[in-house]
Amino acid sequence: MEFFDASTRRPDWSLYAVSKRIQEEMCEQYHAAHGLQIVMLRPDHIVDSRSGWNRSAPLTSSAVLESQGETGWVCRHDLASACVLAAEKTGLGVEYLSTVGQTPVGKPPPEETCNVSRTKEVLGWVVRGNLEQWRAGSARAGSRL
Repeated sequence: MEFFDASTRRPDWSLYAVSKRIQEEMCEQYHAAHGLQIVMLRPDHIVDSRSGWNRSAPLTSSAVLESQGETGWVCRHDLASACVLAAEKTGLGVEYLSTVGQTPVGKPPPEETCNVSRTKEVLGWVVRGNLEQWRAGSARAGSRL
């Protein structure tokens, strides 16, 4: 299992992955040229833990949270709080910070697969999104939809 930290590039060569890496390189170059603090957040699959939605479908409708194809999720509200914390933080150079709130059943927690611990340490980020409530078979699953 590969640990994704600041020096790890995405292993795939999709257009999406390449465009994200080019954006990160541009940010690094801007920092080098102007000394501006740069915080790059690396969110995983974004969902809404309050409403129970995954892009365009309820989290419970397709067992999204049981999908073994996903590496993890972050609630959009938690991601927004990371953005605010990053904007308010001073004294950083260039930071690559993972924002993953939860991983699929049977997969290691985010702290074991990416630098989410660094995100929590540097920004004081706290994951508040409760994705467990939407897992298939959960007593609360679907009750808010």
